[in-house]
Amino acid sequence: MERGIFSMPLPPREKTPSQCFKEYSDWFSVLEDKGFGELWPGEHLTCLWENYPAGDLFLTALSRHTSTMKLGTGISILPLQHPGEVALRIAFLDQLSRRRIMFGVGPGGVPSDRPFMNVTVEHDKYFGRFVESLQMILHIWKYEAPYKLEGKYWTIALPANGRDITLANPMKPYQQPHPPAALPGNSPKSKSLRVGGKNGWLPITGSFCLPNEHFITGKPIAREQLRQIAFQILMIGQLPEKHSLWIQTKKPETMPVMDRWESPTNVTCLSFFCAAIVQMVISIY
Repeated sequence: MERGIFSMPLPPREKTPSQCFKEYSDWFSVLEDKGFGELWPGEHLTCLWENYPAGDLFLTALSRHTSTMKLGTGISILPLQHPGEVALRIAFLDQLSRRRIMFGVGPGGVPSDRPFMNVTVEHDKYFGRFVESLQMILHIWKYEAPYKLEGKYWTIALPANGRDITLANPMKPYQQPHPPAALPGNSPKSKSLRVGGKNGWLPITGSFCLPNEHFITGKPIAREQLRQIAFQILMIGQLPEKHSLWIQTKKPETMPVMDRWESPTNVTCLSFFCAAIVQMVISIY
């Protein structure tokens, strides 16, 4: 099992943000020496607590203090940002860190973030912005000019004019076709987890912020993802090169515990493999 950490900063009021983030950087570099392989800082824009208003900038700074630890955006709030800017920033960060970035994305959950960024739409349209942004980002990373992406919420055009003199060449990530993508969710009916499951991306689920009666939602989430994984195995005969299942559980009298399962690339015995996954997930609870 690999160890990782999700960071949601809870700074003491007597300390400045500058002092706190310096301490976080020092602490995370020590964790790398202790064998921790991944770090995911949460991103919120308008919270006094849990405040990483630009997670990618923090990871850029942290990349200079670490050498092997994977650095994941946890998460980039796509409905509130222009997809072209996100694509460039994450690609640049992946280059700076030399392929250590994991691309966690989601719609975000802090109500005051949305009016602050002048995005006040109903839920379906808000989630539509998330899906459209992610599709555009992946297109930007995969394809060369010329193209024009016309969606409901954004339009991105990249004509081929000037390519002979190196224009129209937005930066690509170090990892191809893109850094490992991860999507969060807590509800058994989570739309984002379904999007991730259908594409073989990493699911992230945590129940530590939910009332006790909702802790059991981890199981239906895991089972739904397992159904998506099994479907993918049956359709293409293998999993993506790297596929991980994160499940966060709360046990009596303990702090939240994070368990991670990582699959092999190729699966030859499908029924045994799926049964083993189900047994693993059930055993966590």
